[in-house]
Amino acid sequence: MWKKIALLSIFLMASATSVSAQTGLSQFEQMLQAFQQIKYDKAEQLAKQITADYESATLFELLEAHKILGIIAFQRDMNREEAQRQFDLALSIDPNLKLDSLSFSPKTIEFFDTIKSRFLAEPDNSESEKTKVHRYIIQPDPRPAATLRSMLVPGWGQLYKNDRSKGYALITTTMVTTLATGIFHVLQSKAHTDYMNAIEPDVIEQKYDSYNRLYKLRNNAALLAGGAWLYAVFDALIVKPKPGQPNVNISFDFKNHPSLVAEISF
Repeated sequence: MWKKIALLSIFLMASATSVSAQTGLSQFEQMLQAFQQIKYDKAEQLAKQITADYESATLFELLEAHKILGIIAFQRDMNREEAQRQFDLALSIDPNLKLDSLSFSPKTIEFFDTIKSRFLAEPDNSESEKTKVHRYIIQPDPRPAATLRSMLVPGWGQLYKNDRSKGYALITTTMVTTLATGIFHVLQSKAHTDYMNAIEPDVIEQKYDSYNRLYKLRNNAALLAGGAWLYAVFDALIVKPKPGQPNVNISFDFKNHPSLVAEISF
């Protein structure tokens, strides 16, 4: 009796652990697992969810999702048009994509290689108007280049990322505070000389107060200029580009329709 209860407890604990491990998998991992277990319905559903929510996916996840959708369409339904569409999307992310000959049938690989050859030959014109699909357009993240620009001229990087109001504000702030630092430095130096040359006690106190005020103004202006420079550099490095800047990470090109843009974090 107790032996049966112990065995039942062990079985329930193992089942609970299995369920917990399963739910702990990411959507992408669940898709790969379902595909490897030939659970095509589940793998297809998860892959479609990943491609639909492309803003939250990485390029690798999108690549694998489209590849799996293409393989499922070809192997299960022999839907060549849908398979071609999915392979085309995968190749637009990685034109060097290959299918493993140990994992897929020669017929599937032959079909994929045909699509790849067409894609590389005429990536924009190979499909008919009926079968034309959008493709991913991979473009560089502008933030590294923007950071270098803001290191040279605070605000230049923001202009490069199409954030014009912030860019002009930073350029103006830096110019004004830098100029003020120079002016206050000259005035402070003269006031220090006058203070050092003063003899009468009343004059000494007056000259010191003037020198001390200009000294603080110079330092504060220098701090503001340095702060504007640091802010411009870190803002260019961290903040995402404004809409309208062509250099974004990933976008959809719908041929004659407006583009939908999605960024992958840097």
